[in-house]
This record gives sequence, structure tokens and C-alpha cells, in this order.
Amino acid sequence: METVNKKINWVLWIGLAIPVIVLILVAIFSYMPTSLVVRHDFLFYSKSYGNYCGGVEINTYKVKDQKISAITKSDLLPNLPKDSSCYSIETDLPKIYRYNVLTDEKTQISLAEAQKLQLDNSPISSDNITIQNGSYSNNGIFELFGSNNNYNNMYFKNDKGNLRKINLGSIVASYYNFAFIGWVL
Repeated sequence: METVNKKINWVLWIGLAIPVIVLILVAIFSYMPTSLVVRHDFLFYSKSYGNYCGGVEINTYKVKDQKISAITKSDLLPNLPKDSSCYSIETDLPKIYRYNVLTDEKTQISLAEAQKLQLDNSPISSDNITIQNGSYSNNGIFELFGSNNNYNNMYFKNDKGNLRKINLGSIVASYYNFAFIGWVL
């Protein structure tokens, strides 16, 4: 009987194993949650586009001296011509929502409740967090691999580029309807 001497070609096995290991590592790191800690709640409302008067959005909110106030039609009318179409606009103030970063939930609050809060209307929070919209991109083959359709999603983003999805539900239909008021201090 002959004995067959089988040599193991280690170079071949290592060459085949490296791409598999790299793919596994990429998959693991891409699905790992990022360590993005957000410390401040924020206030927002959903815009409607019929509320413009003289190029200025009315029935909206502004933050001055860390307090929220409403911008209504009556604030603008003294500065407008008498024949302005703004006199016919009759809409209510949009609902204000507070987003709780610990529970990832939004709750509707009144203007009176919001006026009790101290707000920072800077787009960047004190812990370097911003709110940004998603974007549509198609990096895959026939939208099977790597496709990304998150245009209407909102995200927290830190200075390192880590993202965390904000659960706004159906209140904000798209990024263009989202109106940030301020960070709760």
C-alpha cells in the first residue's frame, strides 16, 4: 500500500481566509450600535407651507433670551401694506413637540409649557450633537446591496460622524416639514 502524502498549502488557505475575515469584520462593525449619547431633549414643530406673509413665515416660533415665543400674523401686519394677502391668512399655531432623548419618544406640549423651559436655539447642542436629515443614495446593484432610502429620516450626529436615528413617526412627513425650535437646557 502506498501512502499518499498530502501537503497543506498554507499560503492558499490564508489567501482565501483573509477576504472572508475582512467581510465578517465589516459586517460586524457596520451593524454595531454607535456610542452616541445625546443629553438634551429638543423642541420642534411640523411646518406648513401656506403660512408665508411678505416672505416671512408666520404662525411659527422663535427663541429669544432662552425663551420661546410665537410669531403670529398680528406681529407682522403693522409693517405690511393694507392690500396685502396676509390679512386673509387664518391658521392656528402649529403643535409643539418635545423629543425625549432617553425614551426616544415625542410628546405634544402647549406653548405655555414650552415657555417654562430654557432653550438654546443653536443648531449644535452643548455636547456637540446636531440634527440632520437622511439622504437617498443607491450604492448597490439593482438596489439589492447597499441601498439606502432614508431621505425622510432624521438623525442625531456627533462631531465624530456617528449617527442615531430620531423616531419622529408620522408627525413630520419629510425633512422639509421638520422645524427645530431649540435644545432644552
